[in-house]
Formats: sequence, C-alpha cells, structure tokens
Amino acid sequence: RSRRTPATQGAEPRVVVVGAGVSGLIAARRLADAGLSVLVLEQSDRVGGRVASAELNSCAVDAGASHIWSFYHRTHLWLDRFGLRDQLVRPGAGESLRIEPRDLPGLGRSGLEVALRWRRLALSRPERAGPVDVGSIADYARRHLRPGFTEAALRPAFEWNAFCSLEELSQVLLLQSGRLFLTARPSVLKGGLGRFPLALAA
Repeated sequence: RSRRTPATQGAEPRVVVVGAGVSGLIAARRLADAGLSVLVLEQSDRVGGRVASAELNSCAVDAGASHIWSFYHRTHLWLDRFGLRDQLVRPGAGESLRIEPRDLPGLGRSGLEVALRWRRLALSRPERAGPVDVGSIADYARRHLRPGFTEAALRPAFEWNAFCSLEELSQVLLLQSGRLFLTARPSVLKGGLGRFPLALAA
C-alpha cells in the first residue's frame, strides 16, 4: 500500500520513504517542505506505527505511545504546525502506587544516586552515562528494591514502553527516569495521540 503526500500528488517520486510511522511521516514532510516529490510506503492499513488511538465507550484510548513530555521540543514544534499543541492536557490521575515503609531505604538510595550522577544522566547527552551502564534494571532492583515494588512499578512502567524485559534494560534508564520525573512533565493529546500521525499524513 502506498500513499503520496498531497503536495506531491501527480508528480513522479524522487524520494521513497519506507514506513508511515511518525519518524517516516516527519521525514516525508521535511523532504516535501524542501521541494522534493515523496512516496511513502506502508505495509499496514493505517499510519502511525506505534502511535495509535481507538475509541472505547466514547473515549479515546491510546493503544501505543500515549504521552508527550515537556522536553520533546521538536515534537511540540510539529504539534504547533498542525494546531494541536493547545490541545495537550495533563494526564488524569491513575491508581496510586502503594509504597511501603520498607521501600523507603531503596528509593532513598536511588534518589541519592540520581542526585550524585545528575550530569551523567542528562537525556540530551546519552554518551555521558557510559560509566553508569554497569548492570540491568533487574540487577539494580534485586540489590536495592523490594520484589513487590519491582513487580508493581518497574515491570509495568519499563517493559510496556520498551517492549523488552528488565533483564535487557540498562540501569541507566531507571536512573534517568528518576531525573526525568524531577524535571519534566507529561501531557496527553485530547482525542488520542493517534491524531498526530493523521495530521502528518493528511
């Protein structure tokens, strides 16, 4: 299945973009903005890749990626372009995680590690985190966190987003997440984040 961007319909394509996920669509848009004729090829019957929304009981539900973080500066520029940025809202409060007193020493140690390694954990400079990459999240959790906390908090948060196990993910990601939650805020898009790739492809 193929689709041409409206700006280049009828012209012979000079560039082919394989995949109509968000990255592919943005690549196609940037190429079209530069005056090139672009053909986007996508094997599925929809655009967006891992970004998709569905309607459930008259509510939009994100079936893939769901949050836009405040440090996604380039994404915010694209949302501005399509008039979607003013439709970002703070996510609703979910079920709160139960933290037990025995969790506090491990969480306190993790917080201290984040503070001590703050500069090395900068998301904009991933190469700085090399010396911190000494084990997996699973290894870190076994050393410092209660098994119940790992199963209730870490596995759902990281495995759902990364599509791999805690044994395969570096502890850097866990510590960077600690820094992230201290400095950034998430938003969701009214009507579902699936509106974003649809705007890119329109």
